[in-house]
Amino acid sequence: MINYNRLGYEIKKDFTNFSVKISQKLKRPQQKFVHQMVYGILAGNKLHLSEIARSLTLTMGLMPMTITAIS
Repeated sequence: MINYNRLGYEIKKDFTNFSVKISQKLKRPQQKFVHQMVYGILAGNKLHLSEIARSLTLTMGLMPMTITAIS
C-alpha cells in the first residue's frame, strides 16, 4: 500500500533541495522568489506570471504580489 503522506514529504523535500541547488549563490529573498516561481510553474502548469501567482494561492491580490516579486 502506498503511504501518501510519506510520498508527499519526499516530493516536497526533493523540490526544496532542487530549488536550493539552483539558487545556491543568491541571497535569501531571491532564493524564496526562485522557490515560489518554480513551485508556481509546477503547480499551475503555466508560464504566465499571473497564472503562476494564482497557483500560489496567496491571500494578497495579484497586482501587489507581481510588483513585489519583480522588484
